[in-house]
Amino acid sequence: MTTHNVWSPARKDQNIKPLCNTWVFKQKTDEVGNLSKYKARLCIRGLNQKEGIDYLEVFSPTGRLSSLRQLLTLCQIHKYPIEPMDVRCAFLNEKPEETLHIFQPLG
Repeated sequence: MTTHNVWSPARKDQNIKPLCNTWVFKQKTDEVGNLSKYKARLCIRGLNQKEGIDYLEVFSPTGRLSSLRQLLTLCQIHKYPIEPMDVRCAFLNEKPEETLHIFQPLG
């Protein structure tokens, strides 16, 4: 996260309520069942935020289903290959519109 400049330390301000956070750990295994790697993810617990005070709106930009159907139809007509994909860590590459304050993670 440091490499992507995801966070920077800040002084505590009386007018700002930092959000709590928690680490989520996962163990990945290979095909045989042997432990292959450990993964960790920092999750922000925004349940204490109040709409209109701490944030104005929440959304995730997605395409319309009708657009997806039209694209799939064109691929079928022109015999284009269709393959699934996943954009890993997309949130690290997008600049947020507002500043988010959290408590320093443990560890």
